[in-house]
Amino acid sequence: VSQCRFLLNASSVTRSGFLNMQLTKTEWDLAKRVDGESCVFARSPGILLRNGQVPDGKAEKQIFKPQVDFERELGSLASRNLWKSILDGLKLFGINKEHVSSIVGVELDVRYSPEVVGDVVSDVGEAICFLVGDAAFQTHFWPGRGMNSVFKEAASLANSLFLVGRRLQVNEKPWSGMREIADYIAFLGGLRDS
Repeated sequence: VSQCRFLLNASSVTRSGFLNMQLTKTEWDLAKRVDGESCVFARSPGILLRNGQVPDGKAEKQIFKPQVDFERELGSLASRNLWKSILDGLKLFGINKEHVSSIVGVELDVRYSPEVVGDVVSDVGEAICFLVGDAAFQTHFWPGRGMNSVFKEAASLANSLFLVGRRLQVNEKPWSGMREIADYIAFLGGLRDS
């Protein structure tokens, strides 16, 4: 779940890293080992072939099936295309596939607030509250989506408030019924669905 297909998290100190890739539901379901186990972080990684061979100390059943399907022209076209997409991501960042040891899946559970605009009443008075960033919806840090989304949300909210300010007095209500505020709410809905 990211706003781009690929993201590289790398360390120049350890010379290691992760190529993060947004998968479709179909691709997620195809990310399995030869033995049918899903490639899951910290449980059952899909090991990669080295020059067409199973690495020492590993078993054939642990190998990432889409790589086998691609290199041996087996399996479904969708499975072969998943491996091709992974190779495209590696190529994008100039990474040789021989430097990759395994494939793991991390399913992200995005949580969000159903309401992002509302009235707040206190002893001091009334105010309008807008949620932005993790307050509106949380994203995992691996896909590189969080900061990008916050900037987009803040820009959208600033634009909405600017347009409201030009058109109306601040104390007019209902805020959530105004076209500009409805646009902000719709914008956040679009980010959640992407």
